Amino acid sequence: MEALHRLIIWFNNKHGTNIPLLGIDTEPLNNSSWFSGFLEADGSFYFNFKLNKNDIPIGIVYYLRISQKQTYNRRVDSNVNMSNLPHMQLIADLFKVNITNIERVKDKYTERAYEVRTDREESKLILFDYLNKFPLFGYKYFAHTNLEILHNMVLNKEHKLTDGKDKIILHKGLMKYDDTKHNWNHLNNFYKK
Repeated sequence: MEALHRLIIWFNNKHGTNIPLLGIDTEPLNNSSWFSGFLEADGSFYFNFKLNKNDIPIGIVYYLRISQKQTYNRRVDSNVNMSNLPHMQLIADLFKVNITNIERVKDKYTERAYEVRTDREESKLILFDYLNKFPLFGYKYFAHTNLEILHNMVLNKEHKLTDGKDKIILHKGLMKYDDTKHNWNHLNNFYKK
């Protein structure tokens, strides 16, 4: 919020506009598109599998992952020092999962972060329900739609069928944007009611 307000103030001053500084959206996450935008910026989708000796996909792992530094601070202003735990807890509560504390070891420091993963079936169903209500509009839209297809294949055990491996490989590949295979027609519904 602090960084967004700084940007708006700068923009207003530079361009003579009067964009208001809004507070934090207190609407429950499942009734707000806020998380969809947050996911566009800071989320990632993961999908992987192995093949057994019969060439059948096994060990299928997939989830949405969001992580944030534990504390937001600015080096140029030591008064800015805010915990990211409250909004990460809201996200964890939405998906009925726990927050994991992680450490990323960098060359000169260790970054401590919070991570939320939709690694349970219930959390995945909540995720797909949410994203079908508040869709993504960037390239992660393709990751979401193909991950949902993969999820349904796993639930229906289609990955064990003769052509299951080929379908899994196809949709896993379509999770990454490719301008020869994707179009942006989903933007035709951008913010339509």
